[in-house]
Amino acid sequence: MTSRSTFSILHFAFVMATVSLVAVAQDQPQRPTFRTEANYVRVDAYPTANGVPVGDLRQDEFEVLEDGTPQKIEQFEHIEIRANTMVSERRDPNTVAESRALLQDPRARVFVLFLDIGHVNQANSRIISGPLVNALDNLIGPDDLVGVMTPDMSAADVTFARKTMSIRSVLERNWWGENDLEVVKDPIEQKYCSCYPPEPSDPASTCSPFARELIARRREKMTLDALQDLVRFLRIAREERKAILAITQGWRLFRPNTNL
Repeated sequence: MTSRSTFSILHFAFVMATVSLVAVAQDQPQRPTFRTEANYVRVDAYPTANGVPVGDLRQDEFEVLEDGTPQKIEQFEHIEIRANTMVSERRDPNTVAESRALLQDPRARVFVLFLDIGHVNQANSRIISGPLVNALDNLIGPDDLVGVMTPDMSAADVTFARKTMSIRSVLERNWWGENDLEVVKDPIEQKYCSCYPPEPSDPASTCSPFARELIARRREKMTLDALQDLVRFLRIAREERKAILAITQGWRLFRPNTNL
């Protein structure tokens, strides 16, 4: 029997108005200029009592403070998220445009699985794939969306779906980690190895240490740039209930090397 659970989110928003005064010198005839700006801020609340969600709270039972100053709540909405839903109950979008439209729904949660292929060994990628998809199956509800991204992708190319069967088939069929591959697959990395071949005394290697460092630096930059691109994309796409699950063995965070 598959267990089902629900939890509640209280979603409300308030408007912060700020006023700035541009001072004008006394010897100038212009009048002081006032500029106003309104910021619409969305806030999620997860109220619980003894670990149990409390879903019957009213708008007047909340208080929002900004630097100690109460803010007016303009909108208030109760959202119930159904978790641990069977895969057969989920409906995938039919087109990329439809998935982008669903991405705008503030009631849905969005998960992006970031596979850092250049910083995960082959064996580890195989070990983590099954438990990773099982965790997603237990977490994702019928309204949630999940996408997969790798460092060589643009965030704008990520497609979102509700079913994890395609993700499972890809992860379990392929050993996607490439960190410990002796023979590199990327065309640019292959050029590094061709330009800087190993010494004749090291016939087992396909790249010199110099080329390996160039490859490692390039992979790290690609990964960090891709993550930054993904963060920016999600920030524009929606404001709340989004998560990036980065699968990596970590980065060295290279410093400049004047010998390169």
